[in-house]
Amino acid sequence: MSGKDLVLFDGGIVVPAPLSMRLWRCPSGTLHRVIVDGPPGAVELQIRPGSPSDPTGTMSLEYHSCQPTVYTREALPGCALLGGAACYPDGIALGPEARFRVWLRARDGQAVIDELVRLHRVRWPREYDMTGAPARSGEFPVLTAEHVAAARLRVTLDDKLGRETPDAVRRIAQRPGTEVPPWS
Repeated sequence: MSGKDLVLFDGGIVVPAPLSMRLWRCPSGTLHRVIVDGPPGAVELQIRPGSPSDPTGTMSLEYHSCQPTVYTREALPGCALLGGAACYPDGIALGPEARFRVWLRARDGQAVIDELVRLHRVRWPREYDMTGAPARSGEFPVLTAEHVAAARLRVTLDDKLGRETPDAVRRIAQRPGTEVPPWS
């Protein structure tokens, strides 16, 4: 991925308020960052370009939180992504390639941003649920086909072992499970 490849994030990309999107490219071209941030923190996709035939290279997903998290209790001072504030970082070194590679190859910047927005909402759910009401349909998937399949497996195992299955699990198992995560 060259610097000009970041153009796939120019124009027409929609980021819901209060979130915003930022792009950053290392002058040497060895690192590209796609960042979605909002009041509680930022989700950052780091892309280390591979060969010209594979613009996606290797990737990592980083979280930068303004508050301590379950994963990080010690702050790092002066986080550039948080405007110089203290940061409670957490990263996932492996795995994001499967989610993002197809969209980057297809030059679908909106799909990449949509996934980063979804991850932001999953990481800081209280920021998006001020009323205690469930998320609106279509906002981001709550139950995937994998959730439904896991619930069905649990019901089957509980039945075979003579255990009681919680009502919530039985309700999930009865869903059609047509929603699938975008990285499937």
